[in-house]
Amino acid sequence: MEATCNEFKSALRKGLGRAMILLRNSKHCAELQDILLHACIVNQVYDRQSEEERAHYLYQLIVETGKVESYREKLFQTLRSDEENVGKIDKAQIFTILSCMAAAGFDEDRRALRDFLMTTDYYRIGCNCSPSISLGRSPRVWGVG
Repeated sequence: MEATCNEFKSALRKGLGRAMILLRNSKHCAELQDILLHACIVNQVYDRQSEEERAHYLYQLIVETGKVESYREKLFQTLRSDEENVGKIDKAQIFTILSCMAAAGFDEDRRALRDFLMTTDYYRIGCNCSPSISLGRSPRVWGVG
């Protein structure tokens, strides 16, 4: 199992599809789910100028676990925290993962994300978006329009 965990960590760090295969073969492995949660909370992109963000990729892995609710709760908890070890880049990734969940139809996610943005400076999460987008005028995420 240690080899699988190391392969999974490596695949996540590199953004490879192999992570999905490993997860499918060991869906109920708590260790892999802990590694996935850590990758969701700590942005592992090496070079942000040449690599794309991984939020959508991580969201697909979360869905594959079948434990979206559990991840949602932990990610919201981290997003709302003021822990200094969670940086802007990490918060932006968490926010984007939660936005994917909101786009999938979780109404309470939409409300919670909107509330988060209303009570915080949107620059805090590292998003380069205008206040109008941050306040929920994007039809894809907020269902408005």
